[in-house]
Amino acid sequence: ASLLLLLDADQARQRVGGDVGERQHLGDVGEADAELAPVPDEQRQHPIADADRQHHRRHHQAAAGPIAAPPVAAPTAPALDVDALLDRVEGGDEDAFDEALDHSRLLLDRLAARFPGQLRTTRYQLAGRTLRAGQHGHLLDLLVQIGPLAAPLLIAKMADEDRDTRYYAAACLAEQRPATAVTALVERVFDEDFGVRTCALEALAGYPRREIGPSLVALRNALHASDEARMRAAAEAIAELHDTGAIAALIDTLEDEGRRGEIARRALMRLTRHDFGTSSKKWRSWWQLNE
Repeated sequence: ASLLLLLDADQARQRVGGDVGERQHLGDVGEADAELAPVPDEQRQHPIADADRQHHRRHHQAAAGPIAAPPVAAPTAPALDVDALLDRVEGGDEDAFDEALDHSRLLLDRLAARFPGQLRTTRYQLAGRTLRAGQHGHLLDLLVQIGPLAAPLLIAKMADEDRDTRYYAAACLAEQRPATAVTALVERVFDEDFGVRTCALEALAGYPRREIGPSLVALRNALHASDEARMRAAAEAIAELHDTGAIAALIDTLEDEGRRGEIARRALMRLTRHDFGTSSKKWRSWWQLNE
C-alpha cells in the first residue's frame, strides 16, 4: 500500500510538471507568433519608397535651380557737396576741375547762382586789351569747358541787368559759339555797354556765315531805327561782320538827316574799300556794276 501511494504521488507531480511545461511552451510559441505577425502597411518602413522620395526631392531642387543668395544692398555713394567742389575749382584745384566736368549737369544751378565767380582779373584791369573768359576766373573757364550744356545759362546771363554779368557771359559764348546763342548775341550788339557789344561781335565773327545769315536781317532792319545809337551799332556790326548783303540798305541810309548819313558812309567804306562820300547816286552806280 505504501508503494502504491508513492507511485500515485510521483505520477501527480509529473502531470503538474507537464501542465506547467506545456503552458510555458505555449507562451513561447505565442511570443514567437507575435514577432512573426504581419505589420500594418502604414507602420512598415519601405526602403525602396524612401529612396524614391529622396531621389524626387533632389530632382525637384535641381530643376528649381540653385537657391539664390539674399540680395546684398549696393553701397550708397556719398552725396556730392557741390559748393565745396566749386570752392576747390575756384581755388585752382585741377582734380576738382576734372571732377566738376564729370558732374557738370549737377552743378548748373549753383554755377548760375555763383556766376561769374571769383575773378583773378576783372574787365576793368585790361586797359583796352581782351582776355579769354577762362583767364578772368576758373568758374568762367569751367563754363566754357562744359560746352553747349551751359549755353542756356550763359544766354540767360547775357540778359541780366548787371553789365558785368552780361560781359562775362558774352565772353564765355565768344569761345563756345553754340548755334543756339546767335539770336541773343545779335541782340547784345545793341547793348549800352561797349565791352558787351565788343564781345558779342567777336563771338558772331567766329560763326560760319550760314549760321548767322538769317539773324543778320535784324541788323539790316536796325539801320532804319529812329534811335541813332541803335542805328550806329547796327552799321558798325554790319561792317565788322562784313555783311555785303546790307550794302543796298546802307546806301538808302546815306541821305538820312543828321549824322546817320555819315555813319552809313563809314560802314560802306569799311565794306567796299571805296569812298563816294554821302552821294547815294554815286554809290548806287558803283554797286550796280559790282554787285
